[in-house]
Amino acid sequence: MEIERLQETWQASLAGTLTFPEVVAKLEKIGVESYRVDLLEKRKTFVLPTGGVFVEKFEVTGKVSEKWDDGSIRKAVLDSQQGKISYREFLKIIMSAGVVSYSVYVNGRKTIYYGRNGDCCFENFNF
Repeated sequence: MEIERLQETWQASLAGTLTFPEVVAKLEKIGVESYRVDLLEKRKTFVLPTGGVFVEKFEVTGKVSEKWDDGSIRKAVLDSQQGKISYREFLKIIMSAGVVSYSVYVNGRKTIYYGRNGDCCFENFNF
């Protein structure tokens, strides 16, 4: 059951029918502690309270830039939280801003974005 709900939430996110706050709310109800998105491998890994993981592959166009652009990342985060851009648009923007992966800590209400050269930025979410 958890896996079905995770797949539904993930597919709705990719389709652009859920905003980031809605995704987080659904993942909280399912019991997801965190998830990690790898933009090079195009893989999303959900971590469950049991210690189990659920992995989904996905397709996204674009290339990860070698140049880190903190301002573009923060703007994309805000636009995503406000529902101004779709999840796929968000991914394209952060990839072009140098993000290779990011981790969302649902319980900790925090996201950490990582770049190729050890760059990172932290974003807390309060919704």
